[in-house]
Parts: sequence; C-alpha cells; structure tokens
Amino acid sequence: MDLSLVTQLKRQLELAQSMAAACAKGAQLLSRHLRGWTVGMYLPRNGVPGSFIWVDVSGVRGLVDHPLVRRAFESSGAVCGEWCGGTGWALPLSWAGEVLGVLLVAGEAGCELGFEEAQLVEVAASLLAAALVSLRLKEQIQREASLARLREGALNLRVAMGESLARLFIRLAEEPTVEGLFRLVVDGLLEMGYQVASVVSRSSREGPMEFRCNRGSPVSAAEVNYLIEAGLGLVGRVMSTGQAYLCEDSLTDQVVVRTEGDIRSELGVPMWGLDGHMWGMIRVGKRQPRSLNLERDGKLLEALGAFLALRIERNEMICSLRRELDRTRLLHRVVQDLQGAVDLEDLAQRVVASLSAQAGYDLVEFYQVQDGDPELLIVGSSVITREEMLPCSIRLKEAGGGLVSKILQTQRLTVHRCSSEDGYLSFSDRSPAQQLDVPIFVMGRMRGVISVESHREAFDSADIWFFETLAWHVGALWEGMEHLHLLELQSFKDPLTGLWNRKYLEARLEEELRRSARSGQAVCIAMVDLSNFKAVNDTYGHEVGDRVLAEVARALSASVRSCDVLVRYGGDEFVVFSPGAGERELEGLLSRVRASMEEMKLCSVGGISFDYGVTCFSPDENIMDAIARADGIMYLRKRGGR
Repeated sequence: MDLSLVTQLKRQLELAQSMAAACAKGAQLLSRHLRGWTVGMYLPRNGVPGSFIWVDVSGVRGLVDHPLVRRAFESSGAVCGEWCGGTGWALPLSWAGEVLGVLLVAGEAGCELGFEEAQLVEVAASLLAAALVSLRLKEQIQREASLARLREGALNLRVAMGESLARLFIRLAEEPTVEGLFRLVVDGLLEMGYQVASVVSRSSREGPMEFRCNRGSPVSAAEVNYLIEAGLGLVGRVMSTGQAYLCEDSLTDQVVVRTEGDIRSELGVPMWGLDGHMWGMIRVGKRQPRSLNLERDGKLLEALGAFLALRIERNEMICSLRRELDRTRLLHRVVQDLQGAVDLEDLAQRVVASLSAQAGYDLVEFYQVQDGDPELLIVGSSVITREEMLPCSIRLKEAGGGLVSKILQTQRLTVHRCSSEDGYLSFSDRSPAQQLDVPIFVMGRMRGVISVESHREAFDSADIWFFETLAWHVGALWEGMEHLHLLELQSFKDPLTGLWNRKYLEARLEEELRRSARSGQAVCIAMVDLSNFKAVNDTYGHEVGDRVLAEVARALSASVRSCDVLVRYGGDEFVVFSPGAGERELEGLLSRVRASMEEMKLCSVGGISFDYGVTCFSPDENIMDAIARADGIMYLRKRGGR
C-alpha cells in the first residue's frame, strides 16, 4: 500500500471544514487511485434515523435508500452486494461503536478489489471516521460558542439601547400570542428610530415563509410574499442564504428591490431557533443612506429574532401537545364506541360512525381484505348504504382498486394527495385534499383497512399516531371476536364425530320453526339409531366403537345434502334435519343412505345399518315433543323389523 497516499489523505482531511467536505475530499482522492471503481459517501440525515444524504463526488446520484447502504449502516463491518447492476462494497465509518457514515466503492459486475486496494479503502474508512468525529465536535463547539455570543450580545444590547429596548422586552414577555409579538416588535422598532420595520415568519416548523407584520410602509403582504417565493430582493437573499444582509444605499445596491421610494438603508436579519431552524427574518429601514450597521443594528435584530424564534417554538410545542391531548381524548371516545361490537359488520359500522361523528371526517370507509387473490370489500362506509357496498366494491375492483388498493402491497399507513395522484376513486361528491389509509392487522396478517378523506388541513404526525393506535385497537377487538366465535362454534360441536350437538339442534330448530311460521313450509326431522351397536362395543371394544361412530358420521355427512343438518344426539343416536324437505323426501333419503352404509366395511367391522323415524312438527308443537315422537316411530320400526 502506498503510504504517501495515506499521508496525502490525512492532510486533506485535516484541511476540511465540514463533515460533507471531508467526505468529498476522501472520495475524490480514492476515485483517482481506484481505477474502474466509483467512490461515494453517505452521511446520516439529521434527525431521521436510517435516512441518508448523498455526498456526490463521482456523478452517481440518487439511490439514497439502497439496501446495501442500510445494511452497512446497521452492521459493524463491511458488506458486499449488488449495486445498480454491478458490485458494491460498503464500509461503515465507525468510531467508538457509532456509525458516522458509509463509504461506498462500486464497480462493474464481477469486479473485485485487489488486496492493496481493499487495504487502502479500509485505512481511508478509519481516517474518515476519525475526521468525522473531530469535525462533528468542532461544529458542536462552534454552535455552542455562537449561542453564547448571541446571549452575550443580547445582554449588552439591553444596556446599550436603554429604556426603549427594556420596555419592549417587558411587553414581549407579557404578550400571550405570536401575532401580538410581531406587532409589538415592529412598533417597538419604530419607537427606537427606525422608519420601516417588518417581520416574515413561518406559522409552523414545516410551513412556508409568509409576510406577518409591517409598520411604516405601504407595501402589501402579496408583494412581500411574491419576493419570498421568487427569491428576490433583500428578503429573498436572507431567506436563501440564511445570513444577514445590509443594504447601505438602495439606489446603488444590486440586490434590493425598492418597495419604499424614500428608504435608502435596509437591514434584514434571520430568526434562528436554538436547534438551528430558521423561523423567518426581521427587516428594518431608514431614509438616510449608510445609517445602519451590522455591529449595532444587526445585534439588536439578532436578539429580537432569537426571542421571537424561542416564543414561536414554544407556541408550536404547546399547540402540538394540545393537539396530541385532543387526539388522545378522541381515541378514548372512539375506542369506547367500539366496545360491545358483536361481529365484523357491527365493528366496521361503529368505526365509521364514531370517526364521522367524533372527528368530523368527510368520508370514512372500512375495508375487509379478502383471502386468496387479495382484494378489498367495503363493509362499512359513511356515504354509501349497506345495499350499495357490494356493487361499489365490484366497481372499485374494476377501476383498478383506487389509491386504497396500494396498501395491499405496502401494508403500512399511507397518506395520498388525491389531486396529484393517479388512480383516485371516490364515492363522495366532494374532492378531498388528502386520503389516509391505515392497515388493520389480526394475528400478524393484514385483514382490513380504514380509509379516511379530509378537505381540511393536511394529516400530521398526531393524525398518524392516532390512526396507527386506533388500527391496533380495532385489530385487537377483531381478534377477540374471532376467538369468541371459535369458542362458540366449538360449544356447538360434538368432539368425537365433529357433528353438531343437541345444543345446536335446539337453537337451529327454534330458528327454522319461526321461519316455517312465516313461510308455511313443513319442518321435518328424523331420529337415527345404529342397529346392534352394543355388540360392536362388546366385541371390538369401546375404542373401535368410537372409531365406528366417527366413520358413520363421515358417511352420513357425505350422503346428505350440504344444506341438511346432521346432529349427534347422544350415544349411537343421530338426528337429521332437512330444511324444506317433506316427510316422504326425508324417508327416501335415509333409506338410500342406509342401503349404502350396509355395503360398507367400517373399521374392520361389517356393514353397519340403522333404524330411523321421521316426523313433521305440528303447529305450535314443543321441540322435545316432536323429537320424542320421531324417537318413538324409530323404536316401532326397530321392533317391527323396519
């Protein structure tokens, strides 16, 4: 390995003034000495774990979320893999167990680094990691020193500016609203001798810069906002550079756009928060040229800007906490509304009704994910009736599934901007600004989707937390209902044969008798008793007898219609109930089944036969009386030899 190259790299890194610059220098040097290989760097994006920014030094752009880089960032050593159709080698830049970035070396498919080349890359990674640690510490020290200077300047300023500034800070401390602060600042600046004062600020951390307040000037909000958007004039310069700008004479200055004809000196200073976020700017002006300077006026505006930024940050934090509290209360009310749901349809309608009433969303829909070829079935909606749900589900499928169908692939919460995305399909007359879709998981599988549309403000982090938490609660309730349904089903089943039991028979007959009273159709049942089953138990034992009963149950199940109800009544007795069939039809069915079973050999036991008795219910007859009559008919047949 060429030690002079290592020395050169070390010197280059020592000259770097930032982490990005260090990465760029390292990548450039390696690119010149690794023939046929592309070299690049990744640095973690501030405040976003696992997200990276690309330090572009080789012409390779994009792919900032490539799995190879993520694997290197999460591992403690180098990883190799596919990279844009070729081969990539990613090394984490680690220091004291912390990964500060990722060094990427990429080449064509099948290429391999030689020993000395690999050794050079590893040494470069170690030097880069050390340089990044040093530069990060240097940047932190510089930030702290800058904040200390800001505080010191504000203190000195209060003494220098005298009573006017002192009175202004007292009034600012007492003002509860942000808009009131802006008005007090511009009024106070005019009291201190400035002829023009204005404030430009964001209304939220991610919101756009906007004109907020102005004194001493006829300039409108529309004019200022145009300059902000176009990046023109003093305000555009400060917004784009993040640095104060002093115009000593607007008649000769090439940057300033003259909006007030008599103002010759202008100064704009950005408002920085403690975390380095720019919240806006304060601008002042005077009629005399060269009447402002950065030392005196700049420090005054810096102090006022820091105070305003601090109050805006505090106000946003309070609003955010208040919104989170409101969302928590809303979640509590919605979850309370879901308690007592008896089935999926009931649960879906409760979710839809509660979100519509409690949260006021324009459209709420609840989808069930169908098994097999995944597709969405509407089971709850705030805008379509129950009868329209199936036709609308078919229409949605024929139209490509709409935006909501994308969740079948992603299986994660998604926010769509409906006006700018293809595939949007709505069952509402209004066009929403945004659509939020959140998956519902039951026992690890995505079983449903809640979809809401809003014409109001955009969905924010509080909304995302709310819907993710709500989906978890809905999934838990759904899972609980399925467990209860399974337990209820098991309570109606005979454990030996898997047939329905007497409890189910009584409940089903009650239902059929009510239906018969409305329709006038006869309700017939048959009591079935195996012939000489005691001899099977005595000869072969009860274990074989149980197996014979299970085989008989399977044979009977295979012989009757799918709509017929087959019940193990007890011991070797069975009940057959055939909805809509008359007495003669039921007797014919059982006669054919008996003949078929007599030809079978079940569990090494010869053909099994049975006796049966069929009867129809009389009007207003007790269930047990009818079953007893069928039982009596069966025993008459048994004694009479069929």
